[in-house]
Amino acid sequence: MANKQHLEAERAADVDRVVASARISGQSPSPFLADLLNEYRAGRLSSAQLLAKARAHYLGIDNPPKQ
Repeated sequence: MANKQHLEAERAADVDRVVASARISGQSPSPFLADLLNEYRAGRLSSAQLLAKARAHYLGIDNPPKQ
């Protein structure tokens, strides 16, 4: 149980860093990226899945490979 809470805290911190970096640069995350980050924070996406989906979206690939 403690390990799961630690993982959730790490995920939240990862998302918070991404959002903070975007805000510092003067940009907020796109709605698409915000949705992906929320999925990652909730544990429904691994970091590899998050990166694959974001990369596919920005490259215009409709169906990224499943991991």
